Amino acid sequence: MPEKKLIAGAVIPIVVILGYSLLFHVDPFEILSLLPWYFLPAFFVAYFASNAIAAIRDSLIAEIDYWIALKARLLGNAVSLVIPGALGPDLTRALVYVNKGMKIEDALVYSFIVAFYDVVVGSVLYLAVLFVRPELLSLFYVMVALSNILYWLSVMGYIAGTAGSRMNRLEEFVFKRLQDYPEIMKAYQRAKEVTKSKTNPRIASFSALITVFEYAIQALPFYFIFHSYLYSLFVNQLYFVSLLVPVPAGAVSSEVALTSILPPLYAIGLRVLELIAYALGFVFIKEINFTRLQEEIRRYGKVPQRTQPRGVADPDKRDNKGC
Repeated sequence: MPEKKLIAGAVIPIVVILGYSLLFHVDPFEILSLLPWYFLPAFFVAYFASNAIAAIRDSLIAEIDYWIALKARLLGNAVSLVIPGALGPDLTRALVYVNKGMKIEDALVYSFIVAFYDVVVGSVLYLAVLFVRPELLSLFYVMVALSNILYWLSVMGYIAGTAGSRMNRLEEFVFKRLQDYPEIMKAYQRAKEVTKSKTNPRIASFSALITVFEYAIQALPFYFIFHSYLYSLFVNQLYFVSLLVPVPAGAVSSEVALTSILPPLYAIGLRVLELIAYALGFVFIKEINFTRLQEEIRRYGKVPQRTQPRGVADPDKRDNKGC
């Protein structure tokens, strides 16, 4: 069943693009014949350069080697084509970190902090340049941007704000039922401390600045199409916000967003190029090692053993009498 869902996730964006191409009678690759020859190399250079800039922030936040951070980021983008949201790019980054020796609880919290800066800064930047071309459809993407900003600020603010303090009633209620797993409570408390330290004003200001620079570089090649950098940045940020809709690769959402402000040929052509750029990250798929992940999970104890009813022997510890 999981394999079928992954296959469906990978197929959905392709089917949507084919459907849009047939609907508008356009060839997704025809755009290449209408643009300067240097647009294509500029597009892919800008994509990798923007991720290279973001990887600087990622490596400093996660305190890992720069090249690991870059590979984790590119692979995370690729996986987002199949699995949206935290189960896609964020979890993928964490798995790469774990493969390089990081504890799983640290890897997860570092990955989510990285996502926090990406989403909040990217969404705020979209709202800041919305005046370039506001449309009726913009209301939907404004709501997507605002909901993501409020969600991430609320969650990260709560986690950082309660670091080092006593657990509230809700936390006590949850962890009372996990009292057989003290490692989980320790990981949760550590996550709060790490979040607080990585979102302090100095680090937050630097990380936000790096993130703005990341998006600014992404938008550069679009100048060859629109001849206005501000409009290019607007298109780039609208596309980013459209990907926040929780479907694989932002299928339908991103096509609708782009076709609302661009001719169908340009909208579908740019969408295909974006998908190709993201898919290139799959070359780093070997950076994920599930054996290493299993070793990390074992630190929390064998769940079957800990949930075994009292008085019932663990099958693994029975002697072999009668065998």
